[in-house]
Amino acid sequence: NNTGTEIVTACDEYTWHENSYTASTDTPTYTETNSAGCDSVVTLNLTINSSTHAVYNQAACDEYTWHEQTYTESGIYTFSYTNDAGCPSTDTLHLIISTHENSTFNVVACDEYNWNGETYTVTGVYLYDHTQPGSSCTNVDTLYLTINHSNTGIETVTACDEYTWHENSYTSSTTTPIYTETNAAGCDSVVTLSLTINYSNTGTETVTSCDEYIWHENTYTASTDTPTYTETNTTGCDSVVTLNLTINYSNTGIETVTSCDQFTWHNSTYTSSTTTPTYTETNVAGCDSVVTLHLTINFSNTGTETVTACDEYTWHENTYTSTTDTPTYIETNAAGCDSVVTLNLTINYSNTGTETVTACDEYTWHENTYTASSDTPTYTETNAAGCDSVVTLNLTINSSTHAVYNQAACDEYTWHEQTYTESGIYTFSYTNDAGCPSTDTLHLIISTHENSTFNVVACDEYNWNGEAYTATGVYLYDHSQPGSSCTNVDTLHLTINYSNTGTETVTACDEYLWHENTYTSTTNTPTYTETNSAGCDSVVTLNLTINYSNTGTETVTACDEY
Repeated sequence: NNTGTEIVTACDEYTWHENSYTASTDTPTYTETNSAGCDSVVTLNLTINSSTHAVYNQAACDEYTWHEQTYTESGIYTFSYTNDAGCPSTDTLHLIISTHENSTFNVVACDEYNWNGETYTVTGVYLYDHTQPGSSCTNVDTLYLTINHSNTGIETVTACDEYTWHENSYTSSTTTPIYTETNAAGCDSVVTLSLTINYSNTGTETVTSCDEYIWHENTYTASTDTPTYTETNTTGCDSVVTLNLTINYSNTGIETVTSCDQFTWHNSTYTSSTTTPTYTETNVAGCDSVVTLHLTINFSNTGTETVTACDEYTWHENTYTSTTDTPTYIETNAAGCDSVVTLNLTINYSNTGTETVTACDEYTWHENTYTASSDTPTYTETNAAGCDSVVTLNLTINSSTHAVYNQAACDEYTWHEQTYTESGIYTFSYTNDAGCPSTDTLHLIISTHENSTFNVVACDEYNWNGEAYTATGVYLYDHSQPGSSCTNVDTLHLTINYSNTGTETVTACDEYLWHENTYTSTTNTPTYTETNSAGCDSVVTLNLTINYSNTGTETVTACDEY
């Protein structure tokens, strides 16, 4: 009988005598008959090396280089090669290419501007980073914002009797009219009219003169009540004065007098009209002047001015803010006497109110549309008392929700009670807590487990995933992708066999043949490498001593034989 070993290295699997082996082994045997007709037992010393099939998940911005090839589009790419164990191998790249998405916005707005959920009230440059979670591209929008401002102003006007402003006529003082126009910045300019209405007046200047009278550069020689003269009163309006002139003459004459209620003439008091009293005095020329009194007694009167006004009323330079019937004012009546006027004033009041509204996204109120919460808009209308009723809008704008969720999951993902097993973009509509219609969007990436097991037999050391291993054992390599919810772990079952060395010591004469090389001198340097029983290198060094043969002559003399 004899035995032998068949040493084989194969990739992935090896079929030997109708049996397939997928892992390294040194135990299978096969018995056949040798040339001597006895059993020949052959042991298989098999090393199985594994083909490599690695999968790489990679996200990149704009482009990605893999195995000296540059890719600019997302996709699945493969690369075939022979690995360090000499086996055909293929790497697979799952590549996602993202792109930069940067935008620039130039905006001019009045007072404030809403951008990406923020309210800006100051001119400036603002950035908004909308980079998606897990993306390798940075996406930033830039807002170049110019804020112009609305303004308000007061136009102060004083006019006589009436004033026309923006096609409306006003006959009394007021501070309530407003007019809105566009300012140079393109924003609202609200002007309030502060109007003071002063009034023209009339009066009579009663004069008695002898023979003639000069009035405002005109000479009158006869009594008259027709001349008028216009001047400006204390409020800056026309004051028309009528001259009631009486001309008396020397020697004899009539003194015509108009008086109110009573008249005292030369120590006598008259309470009714008369033409009989006389009085002699010296005229301006030193002559007797018999004057007959023609007396007209006019009487003072009283009256009531009834007025209805809003909030306040100014009457003869006094301002009243409540209803009253006590103020009086004395002026001259048509007869030139006191006319006592009593003010019977009714003050009605303007009112204010608040209209509270909650709306989604925007709200239109009195032809104006609002997209943000505010408590400043007002609207003026007339109340039942005929006064301004100013309503302030207290507006709450709630926003619809449009949320975007980026989610990576392993094998499956449940969202809003729905289970998804494939990557995709999914939406869910609902009413948010503010009562507004809303939509959520899910960007879903579904990954799968990718765990591999490798059985390796190596000599002295083995390099795996950048690490050198020198001892038999079980090793793990976690190649889970960053951000992936799947754990991908490879397992290496490693057997380390070791190379060995030895010395073959030989003493020979003249020469020595060793592994097909002939040596004729002593040496300790030749080596020969063969495979040991573990399938690793066994390096034998020859330690050779060469002794040499010699020749000589032996001289012998012998008889018969030797």
